[in-house]
Amino acid sequence: MAEQRMKTVEVAFTKMQAQGNDFVVFDCSHLDAQGALTDADLSTIAKSVSHRHYGVGCDQLLVLRAPSSPDIFDFRMDVFNADGSKAEQCANGLRCVAKYFSDAHPLHTNISTSSRLIDIETAAGHVKATVSLTALSLWNSAKVQANLGKPKSISDNEVELEVTAADGEKRKFHATLVSFGNPHAVIFVDSDLAALDVATWGPLLERHSMFPDRTNVEFVSVSGTSAVKARVWERGAGETLSCGSGACAVAVASVTRSKVNQRKVSVSLPGGDLSLEWSADGDVLVEGPATTVYEGTIMVQVPLRV
Repeated sequence: MAEQRMKTVEVAFTKMQAQGNDFVVFDCSHLDAQGALTDADLSTIAKSVSHRHYGVGCDQLLVLRAPSSPDIFDFRMDVFNADGSKAEQCANGLRCVAKYFSDAHPLHTNISTSSRLIDIETAAGHVKATVSLTALSLWNSAKVQANLGKPKSISDNEVELEVTAADGEKRKFHATLVSFGNPHAVIFVDSDLAALDVATWGPLLERHSMFPDRTNVEFVSVSGTSAVKARVWERGAGETLSCGSGACAVAVASVTRSKVNQRKVSVSLPGGDLSLEWSADGDVLVEGPATTVYEGTIMVQVPLRV
């Protein structure tokens, strides 16, 4: 079989982060079909760009594309994990690209208001994000709220998941399954969350036979009547400092299992805190800062198409 020919292209990017959950943003919304990068291209690029030593370094690659219905959406966002797999949803990523779009298109902003509403098309559906136009004290940051809508599903009861570590240790976990278009297994723990071996149990639970497409895993401890702490093992990325959709799943599970007594929940993650609200109409809102770190260009290799 002949070796596939590759070509090198230069791509502009923006590095962004939300509570340490970091992203490389490609804006492909202006490219026509002839010049567009395919999903296969972007999957390959994600694996190289995300590398912490040989690439830019990120948890996910976020790609802005032209929306299917420009009269409804400002743009489409697609998400590629560090392992090249595609994700349906990414709430922290949504908040970052909303800030990116607001910064890139300032003429569309109504300066008489203190915020701007942006409509984003995703694989999981229509998401509305609100970008505050009041600068935060953090450098080049904005407060952004994303409305992920209603959870797609919530398990009626906790599901028992048994996994076996490489050394033979077996452990049973009990998870509340929540979906926002992407799957989450939320596990409440009574032990010390900081001491939990997430690197061992996270990937085993991610690939449990119950989840043919794998799952995100959230380990949670309750810290107050309206506050919890969480660590997240992200499907396709490993443990991350923060996960927006994971925090949404944690808030929903905390309310559903009566771990908190309010529908407004503070979720503390290693990278910082997020404010969550499971509103009376059923929508879940997540709010926190989104930051532009720097901009640059990178040379990437993609298959040569003739």
